[in-house]
Amino acid sequence: FFGGEKMFSNHKDDTEREYFSALYAEYGRKMLQVAKICGEESSAEDNVQDALLHLMRHTELLKSLSPPQRYLYIMKTVQYTTKDRNKSESRRKKREDYFFDSESSGLTHEEKVELYTVLIDLPDLDRDILFFHYLWGYTYKEIATLMHIRYKDVCSRIQAARKHALKLLQGGELAK
Repeated sequence: FFGGEKMFSNHKDDTEREYFSALYAEYGRKMLQVAKICGEESSAEDNVQDALLHLMRHTELLKSLSPPQRYLYIMKTVQYTTKDRNKSESRRKKREDYFFDSESSGLTHEEKVELYTVLIDLPDLDRDILFFHYLWGYTYKEIATLMHIRYKDVCSRIQAARKHALKLLQGGELAK
């Protein structure tokens, strides 16, 4: 299978590592099947690994469930993880489509490529906040809730990210 033992090797508690290795041995193939059914076959392994990372944060809950409940919880976790990844990919594609297919922005294709390149070069958090606000229309408060950061941090990050983007567009370099 695809490296389950390696994935658990850095887990801090030996008993938890053994528990998840056994869990993976028991449910791994079914998890992979669910991930393939719910999403792209090429990303199924990544989806299963994401699901396992999520499950590791809920070890006590998993241990408290009966085997049928545990099975259902694990498979639903894979299903939701796969759907979340699909949504993220869809948003990424929409983001790219917005820049490259939209005529309403008034930008030439070359300007769109330059702007997109600048935004991609921003630090992840700054870029994500800009996309949430300007492309998808989220309010500062909604962004703060979604990203688990304070409202005033969203405000300051948007200002800083706009300044960084402008500096990059004007040919300056971004200090990371």
